[in-house]
Amino acid sequence: MASTKKTTRCNICGAVGPLSFEHTPARSAFNDSKVLHATAERYWNHGPGNDKPASGQQFQRGYGVQSICESCNHFTGRWYVPYFAT
Repeated sequence: MASTKKTTRCNICGAVGPLSFEHTPARSAFNDSKVLHATAERYWNHGPGNDKPASGQQFQRGYGVQSICESCNHFTGRWYVPYFAT
């Protein structure tokens, strides 16, 4: 997760400001541990069972992006997280 918040337009409400980190899927749906985001080519040619480890972007606390504002993040979290976390 990036330590600085990106400032741009929210992809839901359109407000301009700092964006929050949106876990995709939700953190409570077992998306809360280290994730390696790599292309299929890098995974198959450099992943488990090969001499070279796969390379890519590493997320320390689950996968996600900075794409929506904090207000929309909380709203959508209340709306869909219960369905993914059960």
